[in-house]
Amino acid sequence: MVSVLLGLMGQRGSANVCGMLPGSLIHVSDTVAVAVCSDSIVRVVKVPGGSHENASTSLLARTSLMVQQSFAAKHVDFKYDHTTKTIYTKYLIVSIQENHSLVFTDAATKKVLTEEKVYQFSPKTDVDGRGPYKTFSTAQAWSLVPGEALYGGGGFQNGIIDYADASINLIQFNTEAIVPFFVSSKGYGILWDNNGRSMLNPPDSIIKRAVPFLEKNGANATVVKTFVPKEGNGDYMFYIDMCPDYGCGFSHYINLTIVPASGGEMKTVQYWDELSNLPDGISGRAPELIEEVEYTVYFTCDMPNVKVYVAGPLGQQGKGFVLQSDIAPLIDYYFVWDPAAFPSSMDGAIARYRDITGAAPLYGEHVYGFWQCKEHYHNQTELLSAAAKFRALKIPVDNFVQDWRYWGTLGWGPQWDKTIYPDPQGMVEALHDENIRFMVSVWSKFDNFTSFYKTMHQKGHILGTSIYYDPWSAEAREIFYQFSKKAHFSIGVDSLWLDATEPEGFPHENQSIALGAANAYFNTYSLMTTKAIADGMREDYFSAQGRRVFSLTRSSFAGQQRSGAALWSGDIQAKWDSLRRQISSSLNYQMSGMPYWSEDIGGFFRPVDQYTNPQYHTLLIRWFQFGCFTPIFRVHGGASNTELWNYGQEVQDVIVQSTIRLRYRLLPYIYSGFWKVGTSGWTMQRAMVMDYQKDPKTYKMNNQFMFGSELLVAPLFTEAQTREVYFPSPSESPQKLASHPLFYNFFSGRKICSSGSTTVTVPVNEIALYVKAGSILPLGPDLQYTREKLPDPLYLRVYPGADGDFILYEDDGESADFLKSTTISFHWNDADSKLSISARSGKGFVGMLTNRSFHIVRVCEGHGTGVDIEMKPDKIVSYDGAKAIDVEVPQREGIECV
Repeated sequence: MVSVLLGLMGQRGSANVCGMLPGSLIHVSDTVAVAVCSDSIVRVVKVPGGSHENASTSLLARTSLMVQQSFAAKHVDFKYDHTTKTIYTKYLIVSIQENHSLVFTDAATKKVLTEEKVYQFSPKTDVDGRGPYKTFSTAQAWSLVPGEALYGGGGFQNGIIDYADASINLIQFNTEAIVPFFVSSKGYGILWDNNGRSMLNPPDSIIKRAVPFLEKNGANATVVKTFVPKEGNGDYMFYIDMCPDYGCGFSHYINLTIVPASGGEMKTVQYWDELSNLPDGISGRAPELIEEVEYTVYFTCDMPNVKVYVAGPLGQQGKGFVLQSDIAPLIDYYFVWDPAAFPSSMDGAIARYRDITGAAPLYGEHVYGFWQCKEHYHNQTELLSAAAKFRALKIPVDNFVQDWRYWGTLGWGPQWDKTIYPDPQGMVEALHDENIRFMVSVWSKFDNFTSFYKTMHQKGHILGTSIYYDPWSAEAREIFYQFSKKAHFSIGVDSLWLDATEPEGFPHENQSIALGAANAYFNTYSLMTTKAIADGMREDYFSAQGRRVFSLTRSSFAGQQRSGAALWSGDIQAKWDSLRRQISSSLNYQMSGMPYWSEDIGGFFRPVDQYTNPQYHTLLIRWFQFGCFTPIFRVHGGASNTELWNYGQEVQDVIVQSTIRLRYRLLPYIYSGFWKVGTSGWTMQRAMVMDYQKDPKTYKMNNQFMFGSELLVAPLFTEAQTREVYFPSPSESPQKLASHPLFYNFFSGRKICSSGSTTVTVPVNEIALYVKAGSILPLGPDLQYTREKLPDPLYLRVYPGADGDFILYEDDGESADFLKSTTISFHWNDADSKLSISARSGKGFVGMLTNRSFHIVRVCEGHGTGVDIEMKPDKIVSYDGAKAIDVEVPQREGIECV
């Protein structure tokens, strides 16, 4: 093998080749360079012709905000054939064509994964606080095969999950968070290292995605136009550009309806409703249109000047996809491919993304409990009274949140108005005495009469004429952190809610920042602000709040996961359609490599009769049932008292029993899953395609998912109490016998023995929740908070029908020393009805259960089901961890399964 190793070549900043250390680089030409970062990761850099630096020098010199500083190319045994200009790694063959395009091929199967077809640099003039300057916009295209799906890019409100044919604005907004990482259903990933405004598949891109369809002038006018599909039967994509210029959108009403001109079934693009806080463009599907049939399109939008584009039929052309960025002196992207990853190469692509940008650390165990939040607690008495009532009513909760306005009349900033919060430190201590953690909302802006603004302004850290600070300055980040340290961390506040980190209203647009022109860093405000808090806490409070930093933000970017920041999806409407779109948004965000997502359960903008409206109560219950199976389980609502008792005893009981109590019983399963997230780059809330990558029927599933490898969750997202659920077959044995279960209903234990779609009826006090055959599902005791009781006994539900494995991870729930932890491995041998329990691994931790019992239940219909503790386990095993144990678990006599 031959390695091509180059030196630093005048390194500047904090990055070269693939990280801090010299790596393996191939100088293709003055305009193209390729770096081999590992067997699975290749970096590609291109510069326009005539640049003052060639591509190799630019690659080595560039500083990246999204790439973690510790990421470095190690010595990689790869081969470069100079004659054929081909790179060979363990997993990849990269062929450099005569026109300097690249073809990526799987080394084992020789199948082309994606082909780079064309790229483009377009000169343009940008503006910052000093005036106009010359730069470029860029576009890069890759090929797709027919039927190939594309995921990621962040979290969006369009209700779609497959973006292969969609036009998507990659611009931070209140309800849409950008992460420029994409993963294909074939298993490879593309990380687009550009910090500015970008777009996936612009309608007028270098690979033609769509054609102009109509224009509308005049607010609220309805346009009626004929549309005849010419390219074939299938779904067609409509992209609505609500503003040719950036920054003119905030809240839109949109409706697009398609009806056959001769009469017939109405075709409605599936996301149209009252949409709030959205960017200026959005895509949606018109399903099952027929070639040469004439349709009438009715389009309404409250924006005065709108353009509509159409493309289709989707998924058939294999045209490719395009990434375009407004500001880009160079093209810089990473191609990742790891076919050896388990359970799928999609997991491998996401894991390699985290190799590049940073791991997502395991949070303290309390973070995975229930979060009580509203807008907002008005005073100290109200907040402490609510916390006391949670405990008195025995509603499990771990975390309380103080939203804005705790500063009262003192001005916008991190300070307590003592007239309404007379003793903030005492309040925090009182919450801690009740075993409740406390989060406080902090914004990146300050009223201009406050000391916070004056300090930032005096040092030149305010953006233009706004009241927002400049987070791209290291000094400004330190000052910002010190404000919260004094007001919050010093009195024991556990974490911050970093609101409006898009930032709201784009105060950085066309401004100068510490790094130069703000437009070139447009999408990274949240990345830098979460870094400010994480860096400070890890240095000053490593043995307290900083042990496992957690923050909540309204925006995101590639690499933000390393700062311990979780996203919530912004200020959303309390509507069924909004709930539907949250499901797809959560899945795509997590396929963007970002494993921590949250939402305002129940919606932020709620109806005025929310406390008495039975229709809203059903929506609230169903929303909780979805939120229970998301990474961060949090309720929130604008101008609302979101405490459950405000909705009546019946609603409270259903939510507590069917969601909150279930969440706490599942904590051993959830905590072990997120340990895998932190250590192996795994994903806990999983789109169906991630576990069933060989099943094309899963590629566009945007309303059901796996939670861990064992649980299939199918949320109810309409007013109906029924829905369709798709049960896939294991790819290794798709032709299961009819009597051999694929899944079990969690609440009844009933077997699902055949694959395919089934319509199910779900009572309001249950969830469409199914457990995969072969699962070993650990459940803990009933809890009021996460560390109230240790899981002894630990209840192990075994679901026969296949072999299965589970690794139980345990630690003290808060220490930063993850070496002080233990794992116990379980294996179910279905043929022998035997559960094997390993000896305990790991160094142990303070409070570890050295002796414990496992209550093992072999699940069948009516036995080992639902949320309640099974009082008749099939086996009780005493365990001290010293040696492995094999336990036979046949169906116990006296247990009657229906």
